[in-house]
Amino acid sequence: MNYSLKNPRDLAAAVVVVSAGALAAAYISQYVFGLDPCQLCFYQRKPYLMNILFGITALGLAPRSREAAVAVLFFCAGTFFIDSLIAGFHVGVEQHWWKGLESCSNYAMPEHASIEEMKKFIAGRNVVRCDVPAFVLFGISMAGYNFILATAMGFLTLVNAWRAKK
Repeated sequence: MNYSLKNPRDLAAAVVVVSAGALAAAYISQYVFGLDPCQLCFYQRKPYLMNILFGITALGLAPRSREAAVAVLFFCAGTFFIDSLIAGFHVGVEQHWWKGLESCSNYAMPEHASIEEMKKFIAGRNVVRCDVPAFVLFGISMAGYNFILATAMGFLTLVNAWRAKK
């Protein structure tokens, strides 16, 4: 067999495999290694789930309509780029270049809360901070690796969908 990412079917399969692998890595780090994800980590998972669905759709369309499969693959590229934006934002939060979301911290606690209000607030939340990486390897956090993967896959998918369009 001759595999080429210029072939929409093969590119769609690559999108599905890489997206499923990224999600598997996230869930293994959470459930096997006990690395609790923050809110931005959860947001970074959604584009991979979408790309699994888009990729499966492109796989189904490829034998019947090359053009439709290629159009869906362009959506995959865009979804990877959206994920790289989320991951890039997360890296910036980790590096303290800018402030994260309120859901990533205790920012939303009332400023002049009573002791009872503070107890209720704290008891009702298990906040995993977005500005503290759960894991770093070679100076790069998981969000940093996700940024690299999502950006690379965005370009790979975009270029090869463009090539498949011709």
